Amino acid sequence: MSGVSPSTGVLAARIGLEAAIRAALDGEAVDIYAGFLGVPETTDWVALGEANADIDPANVSSRRQLDERITLAVNVGAWVAGNDDDTARAAWDRAFALLDLIQRYVRTGDNTTLGDAVLWCLPGSFDADGDAYSGGFQVEIAATFICSHRVRT
Repeated sequence: MSGVSPSTGVLAARIGLEAAIRAALDGEAVDIYAGFLGVPETTDWVALGEANADIDPANVSSRRQLDERITLAVNVGAWVAGNDDDTARAAWDRAFALLDLIQRYVRTGDNTTLGDAVLWCLPGSFDADGDAYSGGFQVEIAATFICSHRVRT
C-alpha cells in the first residue's frame, strides 16, 4: 500500500521529493542538489534541506499503527545579472516560476505520493527574500512540502 511502512517514511519521502523535483524541472537550466553544496554551477538552483516528522500520540491505534506528518524543506533560488528594477523582477519571476513548476508537479495525479513513498505530499509554507548580490539580484525561497505517512507494524 502506498505510503505505509514498518518504520519512519522520512528518508523515502525525501528521496521521492528529490525525484519529483528532477522530473518537474527536466529541461530547465537549474542545479538540483540533494543538499545545498555551496556555489551553484548555473544561476538557478534547488536544494533539499531539513527533514522532520511529527507523530501525534493521540492517533496511535491499539495495533501500534501511527501517522507521521513529514515536513521537507526545499530552497529555490535564482540570480540575474544587472542592477535595476527589471533585474530584480526577473530574479523574483524566475525563482517563483521554478517553485511553481515543482508545486504543480507534486500536486498532479499520482505524483502526490512521491512514488508511493507517502500517502500524500502537498506544498506547505514558504518565505522569500531577495537582495543585490555580486553584480546582480538574487532571490531565495525557503519552501516546505508536507507529507503524510503511516507506520504500521
